[in-house]
Amino acid sequence: MTWVSTWWRSRRSPPPLVQDIVLASVLCAIWWTWLLTHAESGQRLAVELVLSAAGTWPLAIRHKWPLPAWAAVLGVALVVAWGGYATALGDIPALLAVYSAGNFLSGKAQVVSGVLSVVWSQAVPAILGQTTSVTPYLSGLLLFGTAWLLGAQHQRTRQLTEALRREQEKNAQRAVIAERSRIARDLHDAVAHHISAISVHAYAASEALEVNPATAKTSLRHVGAASKAVISEARWIVGLLDSDDGEQRTQPSLRNVARLVEPVRAAGNEVTVTIAPAALQVAEAVQTAAYRILQEALTNVVNHAGPTTVRAEVERFPHALRVEVVNGRSTAKTTPNPSSGRGLVGMRERVALFGGSFEAGPVDGGYRVEAVLVVEEP
Repeated sequence: MTWVSTWWRSRRSPPPLVQDIVLASVLCAIWWTWLLTHAESGQRLAVELVLSAAGTWPLAIRHKWPLPAWAAVLGVALVVAWGGYATALGDIPALLAVYSAGNFLSGKAQVVSGVLSVVWSQAVPAILGQTTSVTPYLSGLLLFGTAWLLGAQHQRTRQLTEALRREQEKNAQRAVIAERSRIARDLHDAVAHHISAISVHAYAASEALEVNPATAKTSLRHVGAASKAVISEARWIVGLLDSDDGEQRTQPSLRNVARLVEPVRAAGNEVTVTIAPAALQVAEAVQTAAYRILQEALTNVVNHAGPTTVRAEVERFPHALRVEVVNGRSTAKTTPNPSSGRGLVGMRERVALFGGSFEAGPVDGGYRVEAVLVVEEP
C-alpha cells in the first residue's frame, strides 16, 4: 500500500469549481432519488424536481459568485417551505449557502448576508405554522448563525494564513539579501587582505630583482603563498552559496588568527597578537566578526602604513569583546596601495550587528582601530 499512501500525499486537490459542481450534483441526485422513490408522479412531482435542481445547483457557483448562490438557494428553500413541497435534504443546502456567504463575501455584503440569514431562519418556522413552540426558532437561530460564523472565521483564518505566507516570503527575501551582503563583506575582507600582501611582495620583488635576487625570490614565494591563500578562502566563501546539503562549514574564528598574521609579518611588519583565553569561549558568530575586523585592520596596515610595528589585542569582558589594532609610524617610505574604501564601513557594519561601538583614527603618528562587540551571556 506504499504507492497508495504516496499518491494520497502527493495528490492535488481539484479546482474549487469542480468541487462545487460535484457537491451540487450529489445533493441534487440525493434529492431526486428520494423524490422518484417516495413522491407520487404527476405535475407536483415535476415541480418538486425543478425546485430540487434550483435549490442545489446554485451551490456550484458558491466560490465564484457567493451572493447569487446564497440568494438563490435561500429563495428556493423559502418557496419549498411556503408550498409544502417534499425535500430529502432539509436545511442542508441552505446551511451550505449561508456558510459560503460568510466565507466568500466581504465587507457589508458579508454582514448583510449574516443578518438576513438569521431573519430567514426565523421566517421559515412562521411560514410552516410552527408558532406553538420556540424550539424551531432557537434551533434555526443557532444553526444558521453558527454556519455564518464558521464561514466568516474560515475566511479570517485564510486571510491570516495568506498574510503569514507573504510575510514569510518577505523574510526569506530579506534573509537572502542579508546573506549576500555578509558573503560580499567576507569576500571583500579575505581578498583585500591577501591581495594587499601580494601587492607589497610583488613591488618588493621588482625593486630587489636586479640588486638582490635572493630577496626577490623570497618575495615571489610570498606572492605565491598569498595567491594560494586568497584562492582557497575565496572558494570557501563562494562555496557557502552551494552548501544546500546541510554541510556544516567551519567559520573563521579567533583560533585561526595566525593565518592572518603571517602575510602581514612577511610584508615587513613586526606584529604582536594577544588573545585572552576567555575570548575563545564566546559564540562562533562573535568570533567570526572579531576575526574579520582583525583581518580588515591588518589589511589597512599593509595597504597604508608600510613596514611598522603592529599590536593587536582581543580582550573579553563580562558582556563584551574588545578588539584593538594599533600600528606605529612607518619605518620606510612607502606608496599606499589603492583600496576599495569599504574597509572601515565593513567594520562598522559588523560591529553594528552586535550592538557595539567602533572607533578608528590617527594616534601618535600611526593608526588605531577599536571595536567592541556585545556578547550575550549563556
